[in-house]
Amino acid sequence: MAESRVTLRFEKPSFMLPGSNLVVTLDGQQVFCGDFTTGFETTLDVPPGAHLVTTQIQLGIVRNRTVEVTLEAGRHTVIILQYSRFWGNFTKKPQVFVE
Repeated sequence: MAESRVTLRFEKPSFMLPGSNLVVTLDGQQVFCGDFTTGFETTLDVPPGAHLVTTQIQLGIVRNRTVEVTLEAGRHTVIILQYSRFWGNFTKKPQVFVE
């Protein structure tokens, strides 16, 4: 079975207090740990099917969000994580593009 390629992206926010830690996991495996204010992008080859993307922001309080995405065999899926200042967390539905 052909692998799937997934890119997880979070663009640098326009304003956020420095020192806010962000951890992103894919199926429980850490793919990013760093400062929320820097943004990040990482690309991985994974088996096709359903996968869980979890974000954890540490802003004095801890905010978690988990979303399920389905990846197609042989395709490249780009997942753009978006932060909502209103809710103080990532949105429930990231932007997903299949190439």
